[in-house]
Amino acid sequence: MKVLDDIVSIQFLNQDAKQLILDLQKLNVITVLENQGNDDNLSIEIPNWQKELVNERLAYAKSHPEALLTWEEIEKELDA
Repeated sequence: MKVLDDIVSIQFLNQDAKQLILDLQKLNVITVLENQGNDDNLSIEIPNWQKELVNERLAYAKSHPEALLTWEEIEKELDA
């Protein structure tokens, strides 16, 4: 079983879910971190170097479509 080291954001769907998290915090099972300054919890600034890398890979994929894998090939590799 994979254990998550960090949780970026949680949206509580009801009061019971929120209370469960508070109870886990009281038991010292989890630590609740404060919002890291994002006004919108879902907006995260993507660094320019990462945008450039994605653009380079997209350009390569467009100019070398034969190097791309189909979804079936990806699934086969994942199942191997």
